[in-house]
Amino acid sequence: MSSLRRLSLVLTLAAAVTIWPSRSEAMPAFARKYGFNCGMCHSAWPRLNDFGQKYRMNGYQIPGDEARERTILDLGGPPLALRTQAGYTSDSFSPEGAESEVSQFQVNGVDLLAGGVLGFDKSFFLAYLPQIEGGSGVEPQTGEVEQASVVFSRLRSTWLNGRIGRFEAAYLPFSRLRSITISPYEIYNFDGSPGVSAAGARGSLNPFSLADTADGIETTGWGRSPWQYALGIVNGSRGNNQDDSPSDIYLRGAYVFGQGFGQTAGQRLGATAYFGRTRALVLGARHSFRRLGLDANLNRGPYNVELQLIQGRDSSAFNIFSPGERYKFSGGFVQLNRFAEESAAFLRYDWVNTPSADNHDISRITVGWRQHLAHPLMLRLEYSHRKVDNGAGLGSDLTENFAAARLDWAF
Repeated sequence: MSSLRRLSLVLTLAAAVTIWPSRSEAMPAFARKYGFNCGMCHSAWPRLNDFGQKYRMNGYQIPGDEARERTILDLGGPPLALRTQAGYTSDSFSPEGAESEVSQFQVNGVDLLAGGVLGFDKSFFLAYLPQIEGGSGVEPQTGEVEQASVVFSRLRSTWLNGRIGRFEAAYLPFSRLRSITISPYEIYNFDGSPGVSAAGARGSLNPFSLADTADGIETTGWGRSPWQYALGIVNGSRGNNQDDSPSDIYLRGAYVFGQGFGQTAGQRLGATAYFGRTRALVLGARHSFRRLGLDANLNRGPYNVELQLIQGRDSSAFNIFSPGERYKFSGGFVQLNRFAEESAAFLRYDWVNTPSADNHDISRITVGWRQHLAHPLMLRLEYSHRKVDNGAGLGSDLTENFAAARLDWAF
């Protein structure tokens, strides 16, 4: 089936689904606790708005009303939620056989979530992904504890908060786990996976990826000042051994101006620095690497622009194309969003530039639309085209065409 025919099928399915009536119901755990609908914390679920961002940074407590928060023991039921997706997915590659192709209705993963207040200014969050054996109509999923952290809020003021455990680190200005797109941020996913394919093409043996959740401790701070910060010490790359002591550190600063918190109102400019050490695919000694980033989140009326620029440098020990030289790459993305009361549209361009000796540059264009059918039931419509340069004299470039029409819901 051609890419055009697949996209036409997706559009037809989307049109059929949108005739369903919309009602505010099926609220997840945090919304049930307060009697809110999902729009209280989300601009386009699961992306947080200004209030939702403050709520998360304040340890899942409403800012200014912490003394009245109910703990998990005060609630009528456990603070649990479940999230999943189901719909039609088409994923094709050229040349054929580069990756496993998909063209069918599927169930796309299950997330089990829990979170709440343990005591005054003490809270937790847990996300567990059960193992799912893939098959016809079911996307496989590796079982893992994706997040499990305890948050200590306002240790002296909002300028000193702590998070311990496994979490999505604050060095990511745009959350991978709460993105409104199905297609990943390429620069966040870029790592040293060996081989050349549409899913990965790297000339570095460094297995570190910015998209991975972190294990360690993080402090954050914010207040009436326009400045925000985050500082963390984490285990780092999955290439490290269990007896390797934590040695990765990161620092992030952001400046917010205008009316708002810089998420869906006001403007936010930020910078990130990450310094780590890891082994080349769990072999040999540990070597250093760094990631430096600049970002902007800009809002004007219903429009939002997300901009991320990242420069990476790996030790020469990781470079398989030019031994003795450091492996340097750069990349980022720019995304335009338009948020309405019950829908969101988006357009994003991703790129990764690798060294000339490697010559496996990556580019991706993603376009899509999300429509609230109920809270929290959402239609996701998305198309993405990805290209990986296949190196000088190594054959044709590798391309991927992805299209999906899915229902995404939680309760």
